[in-house]
Parts: sequence; structure tokens; C-alpha cells
Amino acid sequence: MYKYFLLFFSIMLFAGCSKNESTQPAQTDIKVYGYIRGELNGTSWYSDIISVSKKNNTTYIKAVKILTDNPTYSSTEINFRLINISQPVGYAIGEDEPGYVYAVKADYTLKAKAGNDNVFKVYYLDYSRMTISRVNDQGLNADFHFKAYNDSFTDSVEITSGKIELEFK
Repeated sequence: MYKYFLLFFSIMLFAGCSKNESTQPAQTDIKVYGYIRGELNGTSWYSDIISVSKKNNTTYIKAVKILTDNPTYSSTEINFRLINISQPVGYAIGEDEPGYVYAVKADYTLKAKAGNDNVFKVYYLDYSRMTISRVNDQGLNADFHFKAYNDSFTDSVEITSGKIELEFK
């Protein structure tokens, strides 16, 4: 009986020590002011809500547009992930692929009122780009355009004349 107690105690001791808990820093939310806008398939798109957070070397930016008169979708989202970006310069936007690792990733999501969301991922395809003119602890200014595709590449959305003007507080 004593050896079973020792075995149980040892397992519980090691199970409580998760490597993920001690090595992953907490996500940091940043107070943000500004806008994200563009032309979505030729129609004006402007964010109603913006959130920015940082985790490790990645900045996560979410811009949400609330849809009030749409029977199927409650909102649309543009999400950016900026990885190891510290200098104003032009970047390709895309999902990693063999031989290419992108510092800027993005997607466009139609948030469903019921059922599954409709997610479009941005692929570079010699087109999708972001030109950052300012990036620091005080904010981000950038111009962007991209084309995003659903998983089967049977549908797409295009954002042109995209602009990001954010102040971090």
C-alpha cells in the first residue's frame, strides 16, 4: 500500500509541473486608439472595434466591423500577426510555405450568427503586401492590400487601399 501511495504522490508532483505554464509569458493587452480601413471588394470597410495584444515577439491586431442588417453574419474581422517586426519597411503578407517564412500574416473572417465562421487566409501570391511607415511602442502606421482565400480556394476577398493608423497607450 505504501508503494502505491508513493507512486501516486510522485505522479501528482510531476503532473503539476507543466513546462508550458512556466515558460509562456502572459499575453499583454494594449490600449489602442485609431482606425483600420480599406476597400473590401470595392466597398468601404472601416473598423468599429480594434484590439492589440503582444505575446513573445508577435503583435496581434484584430479589427472588427459590426454588421447590423446582415441575416447571416454578425461581424467581419481583419486579423494581423506581426512577427519580429521592429523597422518600417515593406513586407509580403502570407502563410508560411516551403522555403518561405512570412513576418506578416493575415486573415479575413465573416463571423456567423449561427454555425461556422467563414475564414479567408491571406497568401502572398506575388500580390499581398504591407508597407509599414512607423512601428514602435507608441503605435503603428501602415498601408496594405491583400487577397484572401477560403480553404478550398473557391472563394476570395480582396482588400485594397488598406490603411492602419494606431496609437498605443
